[in-house]
Amino acid sequence: VRKLKEELDINVTSFEVFGIKKMLIDWVHWMGIYYLVGVENEHYKNKEPEKHEEVARISQEQLPNMLHADLIKQAMLKSRNDQNFISTTFSTPKSHTMWEALFWYVDIKIHHLIREKSVSHIRILPLYERNNTVGENEKIGKRFNWKRPTVEIEENTLILTCFPWRAYAKHYAALLHTYFVIHQLSCPLISYTLPSSEMILNSLQQTNLKYFPQQDTVVLGMVDHLSPLRDEPTEREWEGDFLWKSGEYHWKKVALLGCKFSFWWDIAGHIVTLLAKKGVKKVIYVWKLGGLKDTFLPNQMLATGGESLVDGEKITRENPFKDIKDEMVIHGKHYTSYSIIAEDKQRLHQVQNEFDFVDPEIGYMAQAANDQKIEFWYLHIISNILTRTHEENLSNERTRSIKEKRKELFEKISSYLKTFL
Repeated sequence: VRKLKEELDINVTSFEVFGIKKMLIDWVHWMGIYYLVGVENEHYKNKEPEKHEEVARISQEQLPNMLHADLIKQAMLKSRNDQNFISTTFSTPKSHTMWEALFWYVDIKIHHLIREKSVSHIRILPLYERNNTVGENEKIGKRFNWKRPTVEIEENTLILTCFPWRAYAKHYAALLHTYFVIHQLSCPLISYTLPSSEMILNSLQQTNLKYFPQQDTVVLGMVDHLSPLRDEPTEREWEGDFLWKSGEYHWKKVALLGCKFSFWWDIAGHIVTLLAKKGVKKVIYVWKLGGLKDTFLPNQMLATGGESLVDGEKITRENPFKDIKDEMVIHGKHYTSYSIIAEDKQRLHQVQNEFDFVDPEIGYMAQAANDQKIEFWYLHIISNILTRTHEENLSNERTRSIKEKRKELFEKISSYLKTFL
């Protein structure tokens, strides 16, 4: 307290130690002791410039890598100002578009420690922390989209850490609240911290995506099901969270790019932005989405289009896939939802007359592509129908029969990609 007054002219109202870290810098051992400090106001000055070259506020993202993860987590846990609390609204099988399948969908997403441990508070932090307890429900055997949030327990608080993006924090808060409500369990306090755009971008740049080579076209998403990736890859690039295989096709550099952790909403747009800054001219997205028409058949049709709605804004772009003449390829308009949990019947009723598809990524990716002045196309499997009950839905999509149907659709996607590239 005395040193802060002497050197910065800051009056301290409260403080506590929140982190101690040993470091080796240029072969010299250091110990850093870090405090969370309350002050009377935000004004400060460098009163001892002979000691301090500079005094400045920095963002969390500017912390040195050696300090970043541990200190950010501890600061988030101590802070109460950045918490968002889940509202009292939730979905039930009666109100949700998945009907009774909502039970099964929610159950397969819940980390086993949430079932086993009774806590008073669940905090969702935007940190990619794989050293904590990994859930037993991670999709073992998959190459992409299998890493899920990890968990640790401190006293009576369960801390769930996920890759930093805004929609996932909100999604997991809603998912957990729905789990406790539909199973009629006592619900702990659930809060989540939203990352800044800088934090999201910094986290992406820490992955092996920073080594991604210059390409003309990137096919992104479920690319392990496309024909060129049937054989096990041997490239060194397949060691990180982003996995790719690249080559030349009709004198253009084309890469297939997948990701081990799941992504959607805002982070999907950040990925497109990062690819564009690396020189990519065209992104083609291959994944799955929900259908909003009774006539659609799940796992038998493909979806594409050139128009999306994002936060009330219409996003349009050129879509060469419109030239596909196939009654099983549907050309339509897309609506952006931040989470499957948010897809209740009331919201569906408001959009189903104007839109054909719903998913959390396409709109943000198209928006980022427009901003970066690159092309964006998508060709997706219609995986579930939101307007009526169907025996095939997101709660049972891992069954053998659905996998076989999707295998045929991926063959069709592979064929169209070859034609249009």
